[in-house]
Formats: sequence, structure tokens, C-alpha cells
Amino acid sequence: YTPRGDLLRIANAFNLQNADKHLPLLERLSRERGRIRVLFNLLQKSKRRAEHEGSKQLRIGHLRAVLEATSLAGLIKEEE
Repeated sequence: YTPRGDLLRIANAFNLQNADKHLPLLERLSRERGRIRVLFNLLQKSKRRAEHEGSKQLRIGHLRAVLEATSLAGLIKEEE
């Protein structure tokens, strides 16, 4: 699995607000089938969504909105 420090660096590279607070979700995403590619794909889609909305900061809400449209939507409930 991807080390926690690497996950935080990846999330910070995408400018995810409060990335450390959302580390448990990032860890679960990185352990899904496809592993780190899944996380990168979701962060890229979330970043595009944020930019489309005019936001300069990627927030967990953007990631959740993208997750809701995937088979991984159940991971959102686990975080809450």
C-alpha cells in the first residue's frame, strides 16, 4: 500500500484543503482495486470539478461529489 506520507504529498500536490484530516478516506481509496491510480483519477476529476466551479482550492466536497458518481460511493459513508 502507498505510505501515508506519500498520500499526503499527493493530496497536497492537488491542493486538497485539510488533506491530513481526510487521510483515512485517501487511504481507503488508495487500497481499492487499481490502487494509487484510483486515487489519482479521482483527485484529477475533483480538481477539474473545483476549477469548473471557479474554486482555487480543492475541497473534500469536490471529491465526495465525484465519488458519489462511482461504485466507490459507499466509502463516503464510512468516513462520516
